[in-house]
Amino acid sequence: MHRCSHVFVAGVIVLGVCAAAAPAGADRANDQQIADNAVLTSDDVPGFEPHTSGDAPLPEVPECRGLERARKQLEAAPNKEVEFRPPSEAQVVNNQVSVLASTKRAKQVLRAYQSPTAERCLETTFRGGTASRNRGVDVTVEVSPSPLDSGDDAGAYDLVVTATKDAKTQQIFTTVAVVRVGRAIAAFGLGDESSTVPADVATGLIDLVTQRLQEAL
Repeated sequence: MHRCSHVFVAGVIVLGVCAAAAPAGADRANDQQIADNAVLTSDDVPGFEPHTSGDAPLPEVPECRGLERARKQLEAAPNKEVEFRPPSEAQVVNNQVSVLASTKRAKQVLRAYQSPTAERCLETTFRGGTASRNRGVDVTVEVSPSPLDSGDDAGAYDLVVTATKDAKTQQIFTTVAVVRVGRAIAAFGLGDESSTVPADVATGLIDLVTQRLQEAL
């Protein structure tokens, strides 16, 4: 069975951070600087190396329409995305920051990730992405909301992707989190091929970016 690939939804993920747009008078250059300074750095994830982001396209299905609209807003704004993996590539940390037009819009984006349809969209996206990279593999995805107390508001999910072929099974564990800090949104995707990402590790990375956004805004 081929090695399963981590799949992340742009602006969520999976391991990303997004800062909502600046108030009147601020320009895109300032917004871009906020995004550049807020994202995780190599120093934040010792032992991990910068890696090209592997964002997956969202399926064209009804349950993904809300997330697709949210993602388009994030991609249209000044943004910064980073991804880190260890040499073994058994773990992945993805983090994106975008600066949107208003706090109202940031709240709208977060609501898209908090909605019941977002949970179904994540299941469809991760199942399809894994199956497309591993022919003949039976893929199941378990998605469960995860409590997250961070920033002004937040939403998070824990996912377990199980791929089975010829009686051999492999699992990928992922945490997807989106946090709003004032007019900013921080999205993260954390993946591990051996076990659930420890809560203290996920919280530590989220807190780093949250604090930077709070200081910048």
